[in-house]
Amino acid sequence: MPDWRADFKQFHQTIQENYAYWPSAPCSWAKIPAAYEAEIATVKTRDDFVRLLEQAIAELCDAHASLGTNLASSYRLVPSGTDIWVEAGDKGVMLTDIRTMSETGLKPGLMLERVGDKPLSEALLAIWPRTVPQNNQAAATYVANVLVAGRHDQPRSLTFSGQTVMLKAAHVAPQLPVARVLPDNIGYVCIPNSLGENATIAGFDAAMEKVRDTKGLVLDLRLTPSGGNTTVARAILSWFVEREREYQRHDDPSEERVFGIRRFWTEWVAPRPGKSYKKPVCVLVNRWTGSMGEGIAIALQGMHRAKLVGGPMAGLQGAITRFTLDSSGIAYFFPTERLFRIDGTPRERCLPDLRVPCDPQDSPLHRAVALLTIGK
Repeated sequence: MPDWRADFKQFHQTIQENYAYWPSAPCSWAKIPAAYEAEIATVKTRDDFVRLLEQAIAELCDAHASLGTNLASSYRLVPSGTDIWVEAGDKGVMLTDIRTMSETGLKPGLMLERVGDKPLSEALLAIWPRTVPQNNQAAATYVANVLVAGRHDQPRSLTFSGQTVMLKAAHVAPQLPVARVLPDNIGYVCIPNSLGENATIAGFDAAMEKVRDTKGLVLDLRLTPSGGNTTVARAILSWFVEREREYQRHDDPSEERVFGIRRFWTEWVAPRPGKSYKKPVCVLVNRWTGSMGEGIAIALQGMHRAKLVGGPMAGLQGAITRFTLDSSGIAYFFPTERLFRIDGTPRERCLPDLRVPCDPQDSPLHRAVALLTIGK
């Protein structure tokens, strides 16, 4: 039988020592052991403990912190497990972005009123983190998006401004890059959620060959919610640089926290022989441009190699590290490094150069094409 209490202590201490975003975290992490003491004493099975850890890690209100396992009753991850984005404000929780508008029948601007058979206020309170003040709007946005994503074992029933919709699972299956040439000789390449697949390197190279002779390129990163790896990212970025370039800054605050010595560094990208695209580029972004997708977008933006067009990105914080609990073997992930555009702007605060709301006509794509074709 695993030692649940020892594992929870390890879980709490590891996050305390290594989490990169304590200054902005809304929770009181020091209060976590006391807040969950009663539940720890009742844990009998692995499923019990997973439920407990899910509640505890949600105290961070950080969509980039999660467990490496889940139950049928677990909430889906945001943004990879949802197709709707909502934001909390003074007037309530508003729908602000939709991954694929034709699949939902909804539109931005509607107000979230009910989740299943519960009024929104009751649904929020049911899963609200125990150590987070209830007037925190950033936390309300986090919790509301978890509710909108829903549980793995239940259909999603959501009511927006009097309209109730039943939504299916929202997972985006990884696919190799897709390329085509649009009117006016504008290239288009989309990478559907495959930034973590090494096969994407050859797939992207093949896609770029199809659009090599175009007069401008639209790189669509609006379907990259699940992140990826830096090898794939550098392979993509290498097409758009003519010399070695700095493209991203890192900061590991744990060493400064312990020793008072700041540790930071920059990532570089180098061109690859025969892989070069020198024409103008626009990158399409939205709330499903997540993690490594955000990294590629801000790298091209920061190197002044592309304009970002669309809406705000997922805003996932930092680079995550995998940890494993000694007794139960359960893995968990959370940000241990802060990431920045090369000019020092935090990745999670980077915004598109041209803000274009989503709509059924895909205005972001049309604006990007217009920008590449006629410069506006």
